[in-house]
Amino acid sequence: METQKLTVRLPADDIAYLKSYARRQDITVTEALHRYLLQLRTAERGEIHPEVARLAGLAPAGVDAEQDYAAHLEDKHR
Repeated sequence: METQKLTVRLPADDIAYLKSYARRQDITVTEALHRYLLQLRTAERGEIHPEVARLAGLAPAGVDAEQDYAAHLEDKHR
């Protein structure tokens, strides 16, 4: 992928947060911004987030999740 340089002016506290976030995630600031832009594109197109899509189809068809969860809570709090 071809890359280009971009200068962005942001408030100092936003830059500090971005750098701190990137450090905690063990990624570069560039990678953090790139990931965020990918999320924006996905949301704009109305697509399901890849992590959610990965979980799709794990529950058998015909399962009433709300009823099962209510039963779970009832058992849990007896």
